[in-house]
Formats: sequence, C-alpha cells, structure tokens
Amino acid sequence: MTVRERVLTILQKRKPDCVPWFGDLDYWLTYLLSEGLLPEKYKGEGIYQLYRDLGVGFYLQGYFPYKPIFEGISVDVEVQGNVEVTKIETPSGTLKQVRKYLPESYTWAIVEHYVKD
Repeated sequence: MTVRERVLTILQKRKPDCVPWFGDLDYWLTYLLSEGLLPEKYKGEGIYQLYRDLGVGFYLQGYFPYKPIFEGISVDVEVQGNVEVTKIETPSGTLKQVRKYLPESYTWAIVEHYVKD
C-alpha cells in the first residue's frame, strides 16, 4: 500500500497494512541542501519523489494557508546574524522571545521565552 492508500483505508474505517508515517524530514533536508548532498533529482519539485521513494507521507513543514491579522497589538521581528528577536506589544505589556540559529543542527533554539514568570 502507498501512504495515500493507507490514509484512505483508515478514513474508510478499515485496517491498513501498517500505520502511515508522515515524517518531518525538514532538518535532514536542510542539511543535505546546505552541504550539497541532495541528489539533483530530488531538488525543487523532486522533493515529492524523495518522500515517495522513502515511503514517507509528505509533512507540510512551515505551510500556513492563512494570513494572520493582529488587532490591538503589534509584532516586530528583528534578525541580527544568528539571533532573532520577536517583540509583541500588547495593551497589557510587551512579550519578547529570542531565538538563536544553531548551524550544527540546522535549527533554531529559544534562548528567551515570551513568558518569563
């Protein structure tokens, strides 16, 4: 069965051959791309074939099919090198989050949370 067939089988209240897996391969793919290790056939639209070849359901990392609208608050994001500072101004005060990019793991780490106490 394909991942699609497994999901459709579950939606029909039947039992698939195994549980479908929708893997978040984003960090691994970011690494492969940045190091020039991703085969050409998987670049761009080829990424979907990579998921098929691995038997992994496509995970929509970072896909936001909506536009956020903020009323009564303001959001400011400032990036300086490997540090991103987000400030949210509200009628009750300011929230601040700081994230640092970690190149060795191709990810961001929160070093200061919005809520402190």
